[in-house]
Amino acid sequence: VNTIKKADGTGSLTVPAETGTVVLKDGSNDVTLNDITAGGIYLGGTGAANKLADYEEGTWTPTYNASGASPSVTYSIRVGRYRKIGAMVTVSWSLRASAYTAGSGALQVTGLPFAASAVTSLNNIGTIKFEQLNFSTGRTMVVASIATSQDYIFFQEEGDSIDVRTLQSNELIGSIRMIEGTITYFTDS
Repeated sequence: VNTIKKADGTGSLTVPAETGTVVLKDGSNDVTLNDITAGGIYLGGTGAANKLADYEEGTWTPTYNASGASPSVTYSIRVGRYRKIGAMVTVSWSLRASAYTAGSGALQVTGLPFAASAVTSLNNIGTIKFEQLNFSTGRTMVVASIATSQDYIFFQEEGDSIDVRTLQSNELIGSIRMIEGTITYFTDS
């Protein structure tokens, strides 16, 4: 165990050599990080629900795709970032195509760093922004979704008193095809 004390002796930081408990003391308010091991850290208790076993940040490469034939794309912007805390993943991306020839089938953004959880009751919905999108009749908004166990994002058009419809690859129009978004989902990885 290694202990570092403040010069005036009112506080300390105790760090175990390999495993154990880290304690931060300031004289009146102590903070304890329980049972630090190679497999994670327990926050606020020692039960399984208190264990944080994974934290990760990184980049991913979002890619325009389709459920049928893939589109042909020249990217002017193609960037993705993610943060994984335990089983929760948040991804953000920005895609802009300077040239785009539509594929066939449902529009997708592929390349997610982790597949969505196999738990069927979870709905993974995100926030997105489109430029130059051709809405179908009666639809007024689009949501980003990740289906159970899938590793790609798809898009659904919605409207008032009308069925939900999956956005197709050929419905990105104009000279600039841009999608930016953020979605948080759970993974089994």
